[in-house]
Amino acid sequence: MPRLSLLNRDDLPPADRKYYDAIQEARGLDPSDRRITMPPVYSIMLRSPHLASLVAGMPVPIRAGSTLSQEVQEIVVLTVAREMMAPLQWDFHVLRGRDAGVRNAVILSIRDHNVTHLTPRERALVDLTVRQIQGRVDDAACAAVTKHFDERALVEIMVLVGFTTMLIQIVGALDIRSTTDVDIKLPPAAKNPPPLWSSGRA
Repeated sequence: MPRLSLLNRDDLPPADRKYYDAIQEARGLDPSDRRITMPPVYSIMLRSPHLASLVAGMPVPIRAGSTLSQEVQEIVVLTVAREMMAPLQWDFHVLRGRDAGVRNAVILSIRDHNVTHLTPRERALVDLTVRQIQGRVDDAACAAVTKHFDERALVEIMVLVGFTTMLIQIVGALDIRSTTDVDIKLPPAAKNPPPLWSSGRA
């Protein structure tokens, strides 16, 4: 069970229910058929309703926009989930990623820290994402992404990495567990993890 209980619309004072509605409206703009209109993390964050609505609205221009395809977004989110060992996000986005056209080979490559089977475009996305999480983005990583995308896409990828990282930290702090069953699970956390990636720049 999460550390705090989930709140419903009726649990909020009437003046704050507009923030619940705003979250549902923002989530409704997500084009994925797997979207959840009120994920547990936002239900808990409703203790600070205005803040919860602002956080929920942050990814909408990316998720509902046309700059980054759903496939690209899912590769980025899966990479963040793998690097941060976040089962809830990983499990959900394995399914959502497949819906968006992410190949099983890509999901397995991200999980196994091996970029051998990634295309140059996919490798550039993974490399930039890993480097941003580790605080070592460089000009070469940015240039590799802009070779396949434009500068607007580069910025949106960076924001998506930052947003996903923030949400994973909140989910972890609240001890919200995954309830999604998938066939490709995260590996067990190692006490002394090996170097992160093989056969690639990341």
